[in-house]
Amino acid sequence: MGNTFSTVQIKNSNSIKPNELLKNYMEKKGFIVTNEEEAQVSYSLIYSAQSDWVTLLSSEYEGGGGVKEDAEGIAKALKTHCIAMSVWDSDFIELELFGSTAAKRDSVIIGQHIAEDFPAPRGNPKLWQPLLENGATWQQLSEIFNSEHTFIEDSLPELAPLLGMDSDIIRKYQRYEDVQPDKPNILNVYFKKKNVKKSISLNAAFKQVFGEALEPLGFKLIKSKYPYFVRVVEGGEIIHVITIRNEWTGEHYYKAFNIMGGVATVYRREISLNLAPKDNSNWLKCNHKFYLTLNPFDDDKDSVVTKFTYDEKTMVDVVRDSLEVTRKFMLPQIGSATDINSCIEYFHKLGLPMNFYDDGNFKMTFDNEGFLYIKTSNYNELIKKNIKRHLSIYDYNVRIGTHGYTQEEYEERCKRAEEVEIREITRRNNVFSNPKSSVELEHRKTMNVKILRSCGFKI
Repeated sequence: MGNTFSTVQIKNSNSIKPNELLKNYMEKKGFIVTNEEEAQVSYSLIYSAQSDWVTLLSSEYEGGGGVKEDAEGIAKALKTHCIAMSVWDSDFIELELFGSTAAKRDSVIIGQHIAEDFPAPRGNPKLWQPLLENGATWQQLSEIFNSEHTFIEDSLPELAPLLGMDSDIIRKYQRYEDVQPDKPNILNVYFKKKNVKKSISLNAAFKQVFGEALEPLGFKLIKSKYPYFVRVVEGGEIIHVITIRNEWTGEHYYKAFNIMGGVATVYRREISLNLAPKDNSNWLKCNHKFYLTLNPFDDDKDSVVTKFTYDEKTMVDVVRDSLEVTRKFMLPQIGSATDINSCIEYFHKLGLPMNFYDDGNFKMTFDNEGFLYIKTSNYNELIKKNIKRHLSIYDYNVRIGTHGYTQEEYEERCKRAEEVEIREITRRNNVFSNPKSSVELEHRKTMNVKILRSCGFKI
């Protein structure tokens, strides 16, 4: 699956404060400024010292909702140019240029548009040429409009300098979730509808509903831009994590979310609770994944919810429903990881990163838990159990006729099982005997304990 996101680029050549303009624009729509907890709509303005353009991100832009409306409204209010940028599944980019009047509006499609029978608009030079900077020409801009990329969003950093935009900001900030807190060039602004009954945001509903259920179980809502509930297992080596992330629906009037959960240890390269949940999706998994882990032989896998869809009226009830699903599928499995051996079994079941460091590359991905293999004295039995589990799943797929699974290959894998076991044990022992491993192990533990202490845990 490719990348899908939307942003608004605001030309601010007159150095007007876009945040003030944003407030006035939203007031005309019936919104007033509020705090993050009560926000119904949230924006981030990203400024650049190298450019007059300001990037606008919003919690509303998932699936392209509201991006063109905001670009048009702000362009008229500021009497400037705005560009609504929408990338769709890394296949094509929709650029919508807005000026102070309807006559200054233009559309461009970069890449392969879904409507293949119709020629994609490639831009009106009369409207784009006044925006060119740094000696750029229409020919250069047109070449990018007509370019092809494996991931079409790679064309945006090439496009940016021709218009005087900051390529680094265009590349780095694509979604509202990408914004890190406490950055001097970023301003967050929150709005709610005025003269209506007080409502709460999705994050606030999640914190309230899940907090009531998780805090008695030892979870704590840590200090972070992102709503992470964390429980430290006795001994201080293992943590359990539950959070929430927005999902794309493709519908303007409905939104969606997923509850994400997982286990981490102080022996990974970094416990990354400063990242957005989507950036931790290698090790934080949704309830559907936990269901499949519990029921690997279930023929009705698609019947289990993959994401939770809601509107403003149903949000709190849907969050409560998601809690019940989490209690049923996610919490029992997370809660089973209470020591090193059970952590290894948990990671095996979910197919999470457990790569060896036998090449001496200790800078492998931050979420790799391979060092647990040298923390256990029961490795031989754990590897036998994991090989047996993989064989049983393969056998099941052979019996139900899954494409690509054959009886011959299953029998061959059974013959090779002992060979695989010996190879894996040898690899583990090589890492265990490497003196650099124990040094790296203690370094990681020290660093990650420091991270957990900064979150308020006494370890």
